[in-house]
Amino acid sequence: VAARTPNQVTSEVLPAMAEVVGAKAVFLVDEDGDVLGSHGAPPQALASVLEDERSVFTIEMPEGRVVVQAGPYAPFFGWEEIELLRSVGAMTGLALDRSRLFVAEREAREALERADEVKSNFIALAAHELRTPVTSVHGVVSTLDRLGNRLTEQDRAELDDALRSQAERLRGLVDQLLDLSRLDAESIELHPVPIRVREHVEELVDA
Repeated sequence: VAARTPNQVTSEVLPAMAEVVGAKAVFLVDEDGDVLGSHGAPPQALASVLEDERSVFTIEMPEGRVVVQAGPYAPFFGWEEIELLRSVGAMTGLALDRSRLFVAEREAREALERADEVKSNFIALAAHELRTPVTSVHGVVSTLDRLGNRLTEQDRAELDDALRSQAERLRGLVDQLLDLSRLDAESIELHPVPIRVREHVEELVDA
């Protein structure tokens, strides 16, 4: 009941199953033939164990089987032991299903937490990036409004250039946000192209 992963289930159950019948080794195999766990021998030993048909018997269980290799002092088993192993095998199948659901639920929850963290970081970053051009545009407009008549032609030209540059930067950021929303909605097709990284870095430094 306390086992929360498939590995924990097999490590708890298989030693007990081996003890019930004094088995040399026990293997838990899924419906695809993959070894989920083993006790008394490594998982890769299953093929060689199955070759000795006299000392091996198989118990079918939901979505798999239990392969038991008899020990040297217990070569035969009664129906009671076999039925007990069959019951334990069935409960093991249920425990494995439960553990897989638990693992899937935990992974889904962690993925949601990571997505929420990414979203929070993105919002903070977007707000920070937008604040700079908005502040610059507001500052230039305020300066032109308060000191417009006293500014020289050169000062006014510099402010006009700054206003134009920051407005263009603001438009670019908004376009990028819209592109990201379209990417998230999978409504646009991507066409990667090579770019000159140095030129873009220099533009960022200048900005």
